[in-house]
Amino acid sequence: MLCDAIRRARLQTVGFTINRDHMHKKYQQLPRPRIQRAFVRWFRENRSRFAVPVRLTKITTAGILLTFPDHPDCLCAWLSRFELLVSVNWKGVCWDRLIDLDAWPEPVPSGYRCALCMDFVRIWPTREAIWQDHLFDPFLLWVNEKLAHSSQLLLYGRPGETTWAKLVDANDSSPESASLWMSIPFS
Repeated sequence: MLCDAIRRARLQTVGFTINRDHMHKKYQQLPRPRIQRAFVRWFRENRSRFAVPVRLTKITTAGILLTFPDHPDCLCAWLSRFELLVSVNWKGVCWDRLIDLDAWPEPVPSGYRCALCMDFVRIWPTREAIWQDHLFDPFLLWVNEKLAHSSQLLLYGRPGETTWAKLVDANDSSPESASLWMSIPFS
């Protein structure tokens, strides 16, 4: 389903602006969740810091779809109300999640805390500050440190069975060949 959404989104949007001509009229004026507004603002301010191109492909009431134009179509990122993840979707099969970041802001008397942080309780002044700390900045770091230095995507397992994926760079040793299903080189 996410792969179909990516294909449709590529036809409907350019850059990080939404082509409202392709949206049903009743959805054009819907208020966007606060996390989406915060991410779009953050993305506009920080997109030059990404080591590889990242495209804001589609915004819906459920979330924001991001793609990586210089990488295979099977890689995409999704921001929902409580998480930002990068997944590998190969021919309609969700193969693996390469990164899955979570944040659950909850109000406290002096600001906000993340309800998922059990070991260390830190208070942030706003929800936007938690989202930036837990989701946006770690995503930028992952793109710049992991994705930007990878030369290929390895898919392991078989469709309908256990599957997983791994990003590797040119210096990585030979893959676990017994379970390797496919290697997808980056251009």
